[in-house]
This record gives sequence, structure tokens and C-alpha cells, in this order.
Amino acid sequence: IYEKLNEKRLLGATMGLIGVDFSEQKSYYKALDYCKNSLQIGLEVKDMTLVTDQYNNLATIYYVGFHNLQKALDYYFKSLEVSIKIDDFQMQGSTMLDIGSIYLEMNQLDSSIFYLSKSLELLNKVDNSILKANCQIGIGRYYFRMSRFADAKRFAIFGLEIGEEFGNLQTLYKASDLLYNISLSENDSLGAFRYLIIRTATN
Repeated sequence: IYEKLNEKRLLGATMGLIGVDFSEQKSYYKALDYCKNSLQIGLEVKDMTLVTDQYNNLATIYYVGFHNLQKALDYYFKSLEVSIKIDDFQMQGSTMLDIGSIYLEMNQLDSSIFYLSKSLELLNKVDNSILKANCQIGIGRYYFRMSRFADAKRFAIFGLEIGEEFGNLQTLYKASDLLYNISLSENDSLGAFRYLIIRTATN
């Protein structure tokens, strides 16, 4: 219908949503096609919200679908650049969280904590508790990597509490997985067992 009406902005937005659906179904090549076409429409009609959304979607597809960390980073930085121009603070915080997480996976710890901290600073200004919880868990993972287990636990517990409050299974899984590994590192068998139960149930 949007094609017949030549409603390019709405067509682009819909194609982006279809791309996300294909990504959720693990059809990553189809997801790339739809998100790239959506991006081209966004650039053509100068809809910067659509543009930053599709840069973000493409980054996620390369990260989750193909585990191409450098390609994912490239698209996340493009998304960040546009979101800064349009003052989209939530997208900035979310994108910095993803960038920090990738740097952590790449073992570039200084870059990781820089972007995770900037993300938390921004997300504290917007009303999105789940994003803020996921950022806290990301910082907890950084501290765990640094063997600062008390700090790691403090951030992870915050994420767990928010996940429980909102019933968000993904957040609960991330937090309980981190707390399970912290407990193992501290030789806390009872704690590890408790968090393993939560991790298994949410998984």
C-alpha cells in the first residue's frame, strides 16, 4: 500500500521493521536486505531518525548474526554520529552501551568502560529502566573482568532487581549469569547455585 501511495518515509520504516523481524527469526541475509533498503530510503528523504535506527539495526545484525565485531562497530558509530546530531539521548545511550559491550568482548577495556560510563550518564537522564539496567550489567562485566568482584556484584544486583521489577527475561538472564560467575570466582557455592536457578529458568 505504501509503495502504491509513494509514501517513502512510511515504506522505509516498514521495511526496517520487516528487517528486524527477519533478524529475530535468524534470517540474517534477508534482514540485511530490508534494513539496507530502509536506510537508503531514510537517506533519500532525510529522515534522520529512520537513518540512525537502520544504522543501529545493521550493526546488531552484523554483531548477533555474523559476529563481525568491526563491521558492527562501524555501523554503531554511524548511528551514534546521527543520534548526536538530532539530540536523541536514548539512542545515544543505547548505542554507547553496545559499543562498550563490543570493546569489552574485544578486550579493549579502557575503551569499554569509557563508553559504558558515558552510556550510563546519558541513560540516567531518560526514562528507560531496562536500558539502564543492561548498562549497569555491562559495567559489572567490566569490573568482573578486572577481578573487582564486589563492584561487579553491586552493578549486577541492580540489573537483577530491575529485571525482576519489570519481568524482563533477557535482563534477568544477563544479570544472573554474571552473578553466577562472580559467585564461582568468590567460591560462594550457595550463591552460585541460587543464581544458576534464576539463569536456567530465564534461559
